[in-house]
Amino acid sequence: MVMANWKMNISRREIDRFFERLKALPDDVVNAVDIVVFPPFVYMAQTLNLIKDSFIKLGVQNIFYEERGAFTGEVSGQMVSEVGAQYVILGHSERRKYFGESDEVVNKKIKISLKNHLIPIVCIGENLDQKNQGLTKKVIKDQLMTTTQDLNGYEIKKILVAYEPIWAISTSEDNKEGKADSPEEVQVIHRYIKKLIGNCYSEDIAKHTKVIYGGSVNPENVAGFAKMFDIDGVLVGSASLSPFKFMKIIEEFAYKKS
Repeated sequence: MVMANWKMNISRREIDRFFERLKALPDDVVNAVDIVVFPPFVYMAQTLNLIKDSFIKLGVQNIFYEERGAFTGEVSGQMVSEVGAQYVILGHSERRKYFGESDEVVNKKIKISLKNHLIPIVCIGENLDQKNQGLTKKVIKDQLMTTTQDLNGYEIKKILVAYEPIWAISTSEDNKEGKADSPEEVQVIHRYIKKLIGNCYSEDIAKHTKVIYGGSVNPENVAGFAKMFDIDGVLVGSASLSPFKFMKIIEEFAYKKS
């Protein structure tokens, strides 16, 4: 899976050009990779119109955990599902940092997402201090257990986990050079995440749970991630704003995984 999180970026004109170029990908590539884009809410209708009847799927960057009510500025899972979204990013480190979202809030959002037939992409990851203290696995376990609390095996199968070490995200204050984690270290953490799911649910559920990586993924380093067995895809930030960079990432992942 190759996903584009545009965050609060891009313009109407840029979106038109982006999909015009993306649709030029060859059939063997698009048949090997699931491609999902996450535009800002205001560009959902434009994006849906441009990707209609294509291989590209639509996701949203966030939802609220209530179905409806007096929550000015928020958008519900039912709303985005009715419009045509299939995926939703939850628990991203920027949501946690700037909007104070906790694991408990993410848990509520997962439940409302599943109720509205959205596939949650649950973001977990350690910061630089936690990494330096050797707490990566503890942080991962605590976040995963709390965000998925009270979910059954059938629901877990519908979730994607995104391992996003906060210190490796290109916009992080701790990553001014835009350096990604190494594919080997990411592979270890992804295997650990699947082991946790296997221990809590079953090996079969762990086998079917996709774990993707996000953190300064670009055309130069994606091949290393793609060839790792337990890295099932990538969630791309700044590099996804360029159709040419994003296409190279898709092609590398398609050919390395095929």
